[in-house]
Amino acid sequence: MGMSAEVRYQFYLFGMALLWGGGLCLAYDILRIFRRLIRHRGWIINGEDVLYWLAAAAVFYSLLFRYNQGEIRIFIVLGMIFGGVFYLLTISRVFVHLTVTLFTPLFRLFRRIRMAVFHIFRRRPSEK
Repeated sequence: MGMSAEVRYQFYLFGMALLWGGGLCLAYDILRIFRRLIRHRGWIINGEDVLYWLAAAAVFYSLLFRYNQGEIRIFIVLGMIFGGVFYLLTISRVFVHLTVTLFTPLFRLFRRIRMAVFHIFRRRPSEK
């Protein structure tokens, strides 16, 4: 005697929630990497955070709506939390460190090229 189809589907939803929770944390890590590579002003960081949380809410809502007819189930919420915590405790620190380490020289090169181009085309004060 096996599990009922409903219980199997709930396990499937829990697995999806684990993946989505980890995926949301991965998306925020990509935002963190972007912030480390390119300087941001405070209000831009706040705007990025607002956009991230709106997107995260949309993902959560779509998971609930698409797979569970909009019903909020505690195992889905816990699955997203556990997936995010697992990602943060295992992969996050290494992923951010390695990515920043690999891309920092490239972004420094782009910054130098940009500064050289701006220096060439910069208007010089006219001599009197």
